[in-house]
Amino acid sequence: MAIFSYKIINDTGSTLSGKVEAQTKDEAVKLVKDDGVYLVEFKEGARSFSLIKSRQRRFSPFEKINFTDHLASLIKAGTPIKDALEAYIDEKSEGSDLIREIIKDIERGKKLSDAFSKYPDIFSPLYISLIKAGEVAGNLDETLEYLANELRREHEFVQRVKSALFYPSLVLGVSFLIITFIVVFLVPKITQISKNLGQDVPTITKIMITLSETFSNNLIFFGMALFFLILALIYSLRNTKVREKIGVKMLKVPGVGKILKKYILARLLRIVASCIKYGIPLTVAFETAGEVVGNLRYRQSCEALNQKIQKGISLSDAIGAENKEMFPSIITRSVRGAEKTGGVDATLNRLSVQYEIEVDRDLKRLTELLEPILIVILGVIVLLIALSVVTPIYQLTTGIQ
Repeated sequence: MAIFSYKIINDTGSTLSGKVEAQTKDEAVKLVKDDGVYLVEFKEGARSFSLIKSRQRRFSPFEKINFTDHLASLIKAGTPIKDALEAYIDEKSEGSDLIREIIKDIERGKKLSDAFSKYPDIFSPLYISLIKAGEVAGNLDETLEYLANELRREHEFVQRVKSALFYPSLVLGVSFLIITFIVVFLVPKITQISKNLGQDVPTITKIMITLSETFSNNLIFFGMALFFLILALIYSLRNTKVREKIGVKMLKVPGVGKILKKYILARLLRIVASCIKYGIPLTVAFETAGEVVGNLRYRQSCEALNQKIQKGISLSDAIGAENKEMFPSIITRSVRGAEKTGGVDATLNRLSVQYEIEVDRDLKRLTELLEPILIVILGVIVLLIALSVVTPIYQLTTGIQ
C-alpha cells in the first residue's frame, strides 16, 4: 500500500487537502474523486501529477476583464450561458482551453459558479462568490457587469502603481549597465595606456583599476552568482511562507509600509463592499477578503474580524477593536455612521476610492523624492569614474607638452 496526498475543490468551491492509502495511483484517484469533487493535484512521495494543464491557466487580467464583459453583454441580451461561452472561444486566444472545460461542465448541468470554482488560480474567491450571489438573486448579467467594472478598476489601479515604480527601476537598471560597461571595458584601456608610458596613475584611478580587474578576472563567478541570486529570488517569491514573511516586513518599512497598507486597505474595503452590495454575509466577505489581499497580517485581521462578527459584534465595533495601524480610526467612524443610515457598502467603496487616490499621491511624492536622490548618487558615481579616466589622460597630455 502507498500513501498519496491530494488537493481537491469540493462542490462549495473550497480547497481541501488530505492523504489516502491505496495500491495504485488510479485506485487512489477513484477513492478521492466523485461527482462533487474536482481533483487539482495528486502526489505520491516526491512525484507530483498536475491534473490541470498549465496552458489552461493562462488567462491574463486584461483577458479576464474582456471575458467578463462579454458574458455580461450576451447574458443581458438573453443569450444562454453555454452559447455565450461558445461565442467567446477563439482557437488563438489564451483562454480557449479553459473556456472549453467550463462549457463541458455547463453541459453536465453544473452552475457557472461551480464551473469557475475549479480554477481558483484564475477566478478569485470574490469572483466566484459574486457569481453565486448573482445566480441566487437572478441578476447574473448585472453581477457580471459589476465584476467587469471592478476588475477593470483594480487593473487600472495596479497599472498606475507599476507605472509609478517603472521610472526609478529603469534609471537604476540602465545606470548599472552603463557603469558596468565603463568599469569593465573603458577604464582598463585608458589605464593600460598610462602604464605603457610608465606614468604613475592617481589614487582614485588605482582604486578603479583594482575594482575593474577584480570584476574582469572573476566575471564568470560574478555572472554565476547573479544568476543564482535571481533564481533564489524567484523561488523565494513563489514560496508562500517566504512571500508572507516579506509582506509582513514590508509593512514596517518607513514610507513604503504606509503606502502598502493603503494599497491593501483599498482592495480589502472594495471586496467587502462588493460582498455587502450583493447580499453576501460579512463572515464570507472577510473570509474572501483575507484570501484575496495576500498579506499575512491583514489575513489574520480578517480572521479575527470574522470571529467577532460571528459572535454578534457589529462591524464598526469589530474594526474598532483591531490595531489602529492596520485599520485607521476613520474607517471605524465612517462604518459606524453608515450602519445607522444603511449605506455601509457605499461608504466602504468611498473609503476604497480615497485610499486609491492617496496611494497614487504618495507614490508620486515618493518618485519625486527618489529622482533627485538617484541623480545625486549616480552623479557622484559618474564623477568618480570620470576622474579616474580623465586624470591619467590629462597627465599624459601635460607630460607630452
